[in-house]
Amino acid sequence: MAALTITDVTASGINAPSLVSANAGGDTAKNDNSDIFLWIKNSDASAHTVTVTAQKPSPTVPGFGQVTKSDVSVQVPATSGEKLIGPFPTIAYN
Repeated sequence: MAALTITDVTASGINAPSLVSANAGGDTAKNDNSDIFLWIKNSDASAHTVTVTAQKPSPTVPGFGQVTKSDVSVQVPATSGEKLIGPFPTIAYN
C-alpha cells in the first residue's frame, strides 16, 4: 500500500501530473479537505474497478442527522480508459 501524492489545482491551471501505477493491495490518499478527486488511467488490456472505501459510512451531518455514505466503485475501461472521480467529503472519506 502506497500513499499517493496530492497535487493542488489552482485557478491559473497546472500541468498534468505524472501518474503512478496502483498497488494490487490498494493505495491511500490524505483527504485534508472535501475537494479531493482521483484521476484514474487504465492502460491494461482488461477493465478494472477502483473502489474508494467510506471510512465513516454513517456520519452525522448537521441539519440532516445520520446519513449513509457507501463505498464508491467505478469501472475503468481497458486500454485507454480514464476517469476522474470525486469529490470525497472528509466527513465520510477520511
